[in-house]
Amino acid sequence: MPTVLLVWELGLNLGHVRRLESLAEALMARGCRVMISAREPKVANAMACQWTVKPAPKTPARPDRDPPKAPQYNYADLLRGLGYDDHTALPAAVQPWLDQIGEIKPDCLIADHAPTAMLAARLAGLPACPIGVGFHVPPLSRPMPPFKWWRPSPPRVRLREVERAVLSSVNHLLADHQKPALDSVSALLEGPRRFLTTMPELDEYPERPQGEHYTGFPLSPGTGYWPDWPAGDGPKILGYLRADYPAVYTVLQSLSALPVRALVYVGGSTAAQCKSWTSERVRIVDQPLDLERGAETCDIGLNYASNAFVAQVLRAGKPLLLLPPFDQQMMLAQRLVQQRCGRLINPAWTSEQWFTVLQEMLEDAPWQQGAQRMAQIISEYPDGVAIMAEIADEICALM
Repeated sequence: MPTVLLVWELGLNLGHVRRLESLAEALMARGCRVMISAREPKVANAMACQWTVKPAPKTPARPDRDPPKAPQYNYADLLRGLGYDDHTALPAAVQPWLDQIGEIKPDCLIADHAPTAMLAARLAGLPACPIGVGFHVPPLSRPMPPFKWWRPSPPRVRLREVERAVLSSVNHLLADHQKPALDSVSALLEGPRRFLTTMPELDEYPERPQGEHYTGFPLSPGTGYWPDWPAGDGPKILGYLRADYPAVYTVLQSLSALPVRALVYVGGSTAAQCKSWTSERVRIVDQPLDLERGAETCDIGLNYASNAFVAQVLRAGKPLLLLPPFDQQMMLAQRLVQQRCGRLINPAWTSEQWFTVLQEMLEDAPWQQGAQRMAQIISEYPDGVAIMAEIADEICALM
């Protein structure tokens, strides 16, 4: 029985877990033994019990690195911020992954936003494939493309400096293990297969070299809590927010002052907070909602531009209001703005400004047409079960 190790190293939210859960089910149906190494093992364990979930090794804290709010130019710069440019620190970060691989002895590793696990697999001579949306599987280019592609590009000299610093440290470690050097940082995420679980229109990188295969977004069937919409009239807004993200309370206050009906899941909130934020027209809950049902019945989606939420709402042909806090979400939000199916929120909007924007999103043809065009494109891909079945077949062919 072949063993597949599914790994989630970096990033937040449930999208990583749901993707790996769906893939685990497909692999088990093909007779594979599945192990999961998860950044948040409690979340993964809560979803199902057919497989073993271990905590993913954590990258050691680097107090000498840039502060968290320092801008990062590209994926190589993200790795530099994790200490990948330090010949001394990098081996210490990789060793726990090597230990876990040695303990589990997998035949293949699948990495969901897991660059250090990919590096450890290379050192161990283990086949490893990246999986995820465009941000998690960046283009194979040198230097790696900038995150903020809609702005003037950072100086090429800066991108080359970051590339050289990270590549030097990685190749130093590869040489210590008698492994071939890489010619680019992006080659770290190459693998025998690359599973881009998205589509070109939702790829955070608008320009990607020819030849990469998009599987489509593996949307899950509707599950979750559904308390129904608040009573009354007015457009229905479906929200997925987080209590620890900026401007949440400001946005909720704005919704309460509008003639809308809003149903909003606020991750990380308490029951007491939800009760205090709930009003006659705005219902706040602390349990994940049935996204499929919500998308079908809402008029507008409200979110940070997380891929799963965006894809589900667009599949139903509804436009989006977006409040992206990080580079990854802003990259996707800018793609949606380009295609006239999403609009960025300014939390400081007055009630009048909010009302004007909502009217435009609901009544102006370009916004509705943009969302419906995306719904048509999404409908042309297989469903989530079929997508994961195809990926599982390809993984099994590697072992």
